Amino acid sequence: MSIFYFRPPLLTQAKYAGIEKDDVMLEKMRNRLKMLPDRQRRLLAYRYGLKSMECKTISETAAFFNMMEKFIEEIERGALKTLRDGMDDGKII
Repeated sequence: MSIFYFRPPLLTQAKYAGIEKDDVMLEKMRNRLKMLPDRQRRLLAYRYGLKSMECKTISETAAFFNMMEKFIEEIERGALKTLRDGMDDGKII
């Protein structure tokens, strides 16, 4: 009786490092999102479909939150700047 073993392909160090880096970046992004004020966090979640997996336009987002498009853009710009600045802070998480 022969037993067949399935061996997954070996990951090279470069591929493995890339997977770890992606996981760290996602975890860091989640942590940064938690630090945003509630309004910014809800707006980004709705606009970019973080929960529903369906992105919305500025017009749809403005209608949903009952705000002017220009104000939505300002809130979004500030939230994205905060997230972007936090990703390059040199910390792992």
